[in-house]
Amino acid sequence: MLPQRLMEGYGAYRRKARGPQRVRFAAQAREQHPETMVIGCCDSRVAPETVFDADPGELFVCRNIANLVPRSDSAMGDASVAAALEYAVLGLAVKHIVVLGHAGCGGIAAFSRRAAPLSQQNYTGRWIAGLAETEAGMPESARRQPDYSTRLEQASVATSLANLRSYPCIDAAVEAGRLTLHGAHFDIMTGALTLYDRRTRRFVLAE
Repeated sequence: MLPQRLMEGYGAYRRKARGPQRVRFAAQAREQHPETMVIGCCDSRVAPETVFDADPGELFVCRNIANLVPRSDSAMGDASVAAALEYAVLGLAVKHIVVLGHAGCGGIAAFSRRAAPLSQQNYTGRWIAGLAETEAGMPESARRQPDYSTRLEQASVATSLANLRSYPCIDAAVEAGRLTLHGAHFDIMTGALTLYDRRTRRFVLAE
């Protein structure tokens, strides 16, 4: 038996599926046509579908620790992330990819503290070691600032946006005008969403 909370949630889903929304649910069973892919964090508090109030079928979501996108030729390369990107662009022809970072990211906080348990001898340590690329591009003075983790969270989103262009199918789609890349950072406590402005290289509050 699944946990009781999941069974209750499934019961609510089934009631919706039998109710007025049954036509929409039936259509979704046949095929999916999401226009947007979201690269999000595994953090249980930051579900893209909740943040953007999306219905089933609206978003194609790939989640991993610290919402990272490695370069296609990176030593930390991850087949599941690459496969999700490829399927979204070539299989689903999504029009947008959003890299969604968030405040209080545990993976990024662990990297910034150089937490001992997260050594390169375990999966998590090897994965978040990819943040070294982002950190190397930040001013040395930033590491001494009290908001360093927030700065690293946002800088990592910018790095992932750049890394997306290393995938041939994504680069070709962007060049052809079929795909647009976006960066965002969500503050769990306040609910504020900031968007990455490539021109100024800053995050600005969403209207």
